[in-house]
Formats: sequence, C-alpha cells, structure tokens
Amino acid sequence: MGLSQEDDGLLLSSIWPHKSVTKDTIAQWVKTMLQRSGVDTTKFTAGSVRSAAVSKAKAMSVRISSIMSKAE
Repeated sequence: MGLSQEDDGLLLSSIWPHKSVTKDTIAQWVKTMLQRSGVDTTKFTAGSVRSAAVSKAKAMSVRISSIMSKAE
C-alpha cells in the first residue's frame, strides 16, 4: 500500500496517497450514512448522530424503554 511512517492517524484514506483523513472527511462520511439511512440531514448533522438515531427510532415506533436501554 505504500504508507509512510508519518501517517499515524486512526483512519486513513482508501485512495492514494492514503493519508490520514480530516475531521471534515469523517463528517462527510457520517452525513452520507445518515442520508442513506433516511435521516433528514437538514435537521441533523454529523455532530448530532445520537439525537438523529433516537429521533429515527421514535419515528419508527420503537419502544421508549428500548431506546433508553441503548443509551447506557
């Protein structure tokens, strides 16, 4: 893969030159997954994933006790 020793980030790009990804790239990945999951990304952002997941679960009639148990 040809990674250099200075690329020690937790997440690396899958495309050349395989450098550490930025927080903006990660935010875009999260936003894309939120959109694919049917979450309204005009209301929820990459920084509000937890509240987006709870809102989506509630909208899908998941029991509150089940939602609350996942928060622990």
